[in-house]
Amino acid sequence: MKPYRPLVHQADAASSDHPLPLPISLCMIVKDEADFLPRCLHAAVSLVQEMIVIDTGSTDHTPYIARAYGAKVFHYPWSNDFAAARNEAIRQAHEPWILMIDADEVLDPHTWTTDTVAPLINQTSINGYYVKLAHTEEPLSEPLQQRSIMAVDMSCRLFRRASQHQYRGRIHEDIAPSIEASAEGSLAWSNLMIWHDGYTDNTIQQKNKQERNRQLLLLQMQDEPYEPLWWYAYGTEYFQLGRWKDAAPWLRRALEALRAQKSKPGYTSDVWLKTIYALQRIGSFDEALALAEEGAAAYPDFPDLLELTASLLSSQGRWQESYAYLQQALRCGDVSHLYTTTAGTGSWRTHWLSATIIERASLAVHTNHVEDPNKAAEESWEAKRYHTPLHHAIHEHPCTLASGHFEQAARLHPNPVLQSLFLAAKAYYSQEYHEAIHSLRSFMKAAPAITPFLHLAMSLTCSKLAEAHLPYVSAGLAHVPTVALQWGDGIRPYLES
Repeated sequence: MKPYRPLVHQADAASSDHPLPLPISLCMIVKDEADFLPRCLHAAVSLVQEMIVIDTGSTDHTPYIARAYGAKVFHYPWSNDFAAARNEAIRQAHEPWILMIDADEVLDPHTWTTDTVAPLINQTSINGYYVKLAHTEEPLSEPLQQRSIMAVDMSCRLFRRASQHQYRGRIHEDIAPSIEASAEGSLAWSNLMIWHDGYTDNTIQQKNKQERNRQLLLLQMQDEPYEPLWWYAYGTEYFQLGRWKDAAPWLRRALEALRAQKSKPGYTSDVWLKTIYALQRIGSFDEALALAEEGAAAYPDFPDLLELTASLLSSQGRWQESYAYLQQALRCGDVSHLYTTTAGTGSWRTHWLSATIIERASLAVHTNHVEDPNKAAEESWEAKRYHTPLHHAIHEHPCTLASGHFEQAARLHPNPVLQSLFLAAKAYYSQEYHEAIHSLRSFMKAAPAITPFLHLAMSLTCSKLAEAHLPYVSAGLAHVPTVALQWGDGIRPYLES
């Protein structure tokens, strides 16, 4: 068994006399989770009245660890059906409320406290709550405050125990439909959060989750051959592997079926997003853009879809339209309770993309009008075609706009190291070259790698500084425009690493 450092739950450090556990049964199904189970149970043991663990055939120390934390362990033969196993866990529970969690998940210590959960379960008209699932690519063996969130979605994990509340689906099982069917309006949103690191590359390789999931989905599609949820889920398995050609037909099929339905399930927005992205990656740009514009009209408050639409428009040189979609995304606010969303979308990420679009648009105009007169005429024709005149603000005030967006990206990004890189870009466009050099040096000291872009950025910034103070020193660089240095694209590798 690998050593682990337990994640300290807020209740452990709150005071010397701990509050009484809440009337909640923590339920989970496990198999060979000895490496992950301790941190999961440690974070929840003081909060819940009982813990029910359904073991489906562990060959490691999982059952012993569960019992060491006071959990009741029940052995259950695996039947290729996650819903059946979860329903068995509920059947063994005794408390009026159920908290369903997986071994590769950890309760967020700041949101799961007696003071925050007790008022929720005391609401007599509510039978279940959606909680935020924060997915991270970093293992949860370190303090949670240091984890970066890759994506957030909502899942019903806290619900009232009742015979009619049952999970459905061999995989990607869900209990929310049965709760909603039993009493309309009895599902509510919460600010509770659960951390999840089960999609890290190492964990995926260790458990071979995708192959298992695809096999279960094929069985599920035999049971329900006309249910678009399973087409979407099957396509998503390929999507997560980056196998876009395999993912696209299943996602497109699910989207076509859902578009024809009058009442659309909550996952429809994610089908739109994944279908468009997969089509973009396989080169079906026209189809992707047509679906993107239709989807953006259907979900005008979905920032991830608006960003993707902006990306497709920018690939056609439709800069102003692209920028407008990004500004719409910035107005969406926090929509993690409505959509599965990527961290930073509608926030620092969208500001960075806005600055990147401004830079590309400015460079395109400069190239067309300075280097190639023929392209200038082509640009003018394209502007008329898409009704995007060149006197748009992104052409008239590119430095001011880019500086503002980089500044906002720095303010909103959670990583201080990357903040310094955004601040360098902001200072560069504000002609604060001393500040730009200082921020660049700060970043380069902590950067995981020094790329050619960083050398270019430092060189041009020093040249700009020299030109500002000693014009005759850098007269040879006077032809280099301010927008020649593409900060947005240069920053991209560090955001994706």
